[in-house]
Amino acid sequence: MEQLIRISAAGVAAAILIMLLRGLKSELAAALTVCASVLMLGAVAATVADASGAVADLFSKAGLGSEQTAGLLKIIGAAYTAEFASSICRDMGETSVASKIELAGRIYIVLTAVPWAVTLVSAVKELGMQ
Repeated sequence: MEQLIRISAAGVAAAILIMLLRGLKSELAAALTVCASVLMLGAVAATVADASGAVADLFSKAGLGSEQTAGLLKIIGAAYTAEFASSICRDMGETSVASKIELAGRIYIVLTAVPWAVTLVSAVKELGMQ
């Protein structure tokens, strides 16, 4: 909880600075937006990295193999990465680029989920044969 409070406070402080800079130097405001976003994402990534071992243990206890665990984590990571990058582009007024990033993220997620779908269909077929 403390980490979330720190990240939130840093985000609010950055937003205030960005708002003040926008009137004076819009180029600096855009650069500060990107820097603040990357720093906050780095702080979140460090927190998530600490929890990834616990998630892997949970998946192992649920009977999911390392391939399924890695696939699920890739899907979650892709969703957050695409959202983060598209938000930065939208903040900079580049909605077209943001849309393309979101599309790329969706395509990546679908392609990453195909092995899961194959496994699910195979399991359903096996249940039907018994």
